[in-house]
Amino acid sequence: MHVLAIAGSLRTGSFNAALLRAALGHLPAEATVTWETGLRDLPHYDQDLDDAGGHPLVDAFRARCAAADAVLVAAPEYNTGLPSALKNALDWASRPFGNSPLKGTAAAVIGTSTGRSGAARAVEQARFVLLICGARLTDAHLAVPSARPIFDADPVVLPDDVAGALAGLVGELVTLASEPPATPG
Repeated sequence: MHVLAIAGSLRTGSFNAALLRAALGHLPAEATVTWETGLRDLPHYDQDLDDAGGHPLVDAFRARCAAADAVLVAAPEYNTGLPSALKNALDWASRPFGNSPLKGTAAAVIGTSTGRSGAARAVEQARFVLLICGARLTDAHLAVPSARPIFDADPVVLPDDVAGALAGLVGELVTLASEPPATPG
């Protein structure tokens, strides 16, 4: 099983990247992971550019999406929504409409923020965009509130409820990725 890990924050000390690392620790030993590191460099979505044949960085990102059996997204919340770099990447991944490179791919969304909502709105927005991409979403998703005391610690020690929720979510993602997509009809 191959997982594409996407941390939606560009910040070096990203709490969401730390949450994503913790989640990936629950993958089976034989799973492989590609960390998406190109969000910062993707051009803004532009249908004219897309229609003209795309862009090499977009083509490479779409190829990484298409190669994944599963996608795990960590969605931070900026001003009650998805950060622009993550939304832009998902917009590129949503095309061509109806034939997205994420179509049929198992996907799950987690997120954390320093506030009480734990990025719940961004998590829901990312889930909605992934549905538009044609991804198959896990029922489980997770928004972790009050990130600073958890992820500023060295070493990071997750509360038992968060660790358990991550283990369950990753287990559901692995199961979903092992099932073939339903065929229409």
